[in-house]
Amino acid sequence: MGPRAGAGARRARGAGGAGRARGARGAAGGAAGGAGRGLAWGRGRGGAGGGGRGGPFRARGGRGGACPPPGGPAALWAAEGPAPGPAPPLGAALRPAAGAALGLALLAALNRAAPALPLVGPLHRAGAPFLLASFATLTGLLYCLPESPACRLWNIVVGHVVGAASGLLWVGALGPGPPAACAGLATCVALMLATRSAHPPGFALVLILCQSPGARLLGGLWLLYPGLAGALLLWGVARLLAPRGAGGGGRGGA
Repeated sequence: MGPRAGAGARRARGAGGAGRARGARGAAGGAAGGAGRGLAWGRGRGGAGGGGRGGPFRARGGRGGACPPPGGPAALWAAEGPAPGPAPPLGAALRPAAGAALGLALLAALNRAAPALPLVGPLHRAGAPFLLASFATLTGLLYCLPESPACRLWNIVVGHVVGAASGLLWVGALGPGPPAACAGLATCVALMLATRSAHPPGFALVLILCQSPGARLLGGLWLLYPGLAGALLLWGVARLLAPRGAGGGGRGGA
């Protein structure tokens, strides 16, 4: 075999080995992507459940073609069932339950006193609400998921302001109704992601403003009252009652 023929054979073997390596990497990427347990928005071509470049559960370059999705009831239960680990004992669960009751009791007392307050009293007497459904959502977060980033003070303050401002913007522009609700919720998603302030109770403020004529009586006060004011009270009670050493929200971003 001449020198040129030998060099051509070596190049052919090298190209074949590279193709096999790319095929193996593609298959591994497809299997790893398909085995992801949670939702992953915007992680690029190998996002959650997406696998390699060829689309969901497909790995380009390998002889096998498409990789089957990880399935079966056991896999679904492991991904979507209860979080691993034992449940807390009854005594440990009673403390956060008592804290939740105390926080809502304080809000109920303020609700009774609200019509007599100097600035907002006339608005409450005209029908503006004080107790909001978002307080129940925040209570669940504070006492059931205290390490969630949504329970951080940043998320509570910015998330409530974003939700209230989005509702005021679109209700003012479109009037109360489904279009304003859809636009307001979409605005909330974009702004909370941009400011790392994801906070579920803030989304509720958009729907409350769309559905409650009494809430619209508050006008610009809706930015801070009663949603943010009540949320700060609940947060303060939860932090005072938290066991020593318990942090305020998880390390992960929103």
